[in-house]
Amino acid sequence: PLKEIAPNASRTQWSFATFTPRVRFSAIAIAFMVPAVVSFSMGISHYLFVLVTGALLAAGVSMESGVPHADRMAWVRGGACLGLLLIILYQGRRYYLSVAVGTIGMRWGGASGASIWAARLMGVCVAGAVWLLGTAGLPWLVALALIGLVLLMQLVMARVIAETGMYFFQMSISVLACIFGAVGFEALGPTTVVLLVIAVQMLGGNAREAAGPFFINALKLGDSPDGDEGGEAKRGTDRSTGRMTMASGVALVGGMVIMAVVTLGLQFEHGLVSMGGGHATRGAPRTVFDTVSRAVSEATAQGTLPSAVQSEGAERLLNIKPAAGAILPAVIGLVLVLGLAFGRLRFPWWPLHPLMLVVMGTWTVAWVSFSLLLGWAAKVAVMRLGGATAYHRAVPLMIGLISGEVTAGLLWAIVGWIYYQVTGLTPPRVRYF
Repeated sequence: PLKEIAPNASRTQWSFATFTPRVRFSAIAIAFMVPAVVSFSMGISHYLFVLVTGALLAAGVSMESGVPHADRMAWVRGGACLGLLLIILYQGRRYYLSVAVGTIGMRWGGASGASIWAARLMGVCVAGAVWLLGTAGLPWLVALALIGLVLLMQLVMARVIAETGMYFFQMSISVLACIFGAVGFEALGPTTVVLLVIAVQMLGGNAREAAGPFFINALKLGDSPDGDEGGEAKRGTDRSTGRMTMASGVALVGGMVIMAVVTLGLQFEHGLVSMGGGHATRGAPRTVFDTVSRAVSEATAQGTLPSAVQSEGAERLLNIKPAAGAILPAVIGLVLVLGLAFGRLRFPWWPLHPLMLVVMGTWTVAWVSFSLLLGWAAKVAVMRLGGATAYHRAVPLMIGLISGEVTAGLLWAIVGWIYYQVTGLTPPRVRYF
């Protein structure tokens, strides 16, 4: 019935979460344990998205940007990611400058030797990745932009996870769309677009469960809260972080080995396919053909295909034409995230966290938004009624909610295995989360 009252809201993307809210126990528990400003901002972001996009649709504004795999909201998130990068660089400018100086053999500032060598290793890896993409046929500028954008998304994901505790989210902004929208099809050409789409699908086509951000989150969890600038507390922090680093490294390598065995031994050997709608088996491979076909058709209609095919070298730089529907939303996202960050740094009572713009309008946040607000409301109620003592007493209950939901998933996995052993058929799908 609410859809009849708000028809434009029902036309928005992921409106299922607005009119059919889900209760997810893990999301409630994590929202209870993270800062209230974080859980409120992440939970309310979906409803703000519905409100804004519904109003735009009612006014006749299309959400399409003219760029494949990116609507206008995706470009808002892209601008927010760029703004977050500027915030990170500004807040750590002295440290990052000392690392940059240290990579060329000069000493300045407080950068440690481990950070300097890590930066050097990253430089070698980036150069190697660009070289490999170049041997496949990608122009080196395009390859460098691709690697830079992949690293940017990994950095943003790591910041979101470590600062907000969000465990279930997706960037939902395509690296392909960023490059495509910034320079246009005519500047790339059909051959480069084909290679670019394949590379994006391999390196950053569906950035969600990425190892790097979870590794950084583990280091954040292992950072002792009582460390200071010196003395035993500081050395204790280093030891705790070092132990967490070793444990995370073992888990990372072990997970890769297990996944390799599962992928090669089950999916390839026995033909096991994903039960999640066929994205990996159908959607991702079709992206190459769909993207190139659409771009070639539009270039043919506009009469720019001959130029896109025949241009070479520096001549392509003259063909750069950013997408009109991409620049303004990206600027809006950049300005908004900088404004929210300024408010959060300036005013203690500021109610919104800037990272909400990075995840706004994504299906993952829509899926858990209602539960995040439930967790936020529970925390506010407990703090006002019983204070910090009641809050700490309620934390084990929240940990139990997480454990119970994970246990439920494992139990259904066991039931499915037994069902397969008895019948030889794929078990019915049970979505517990």
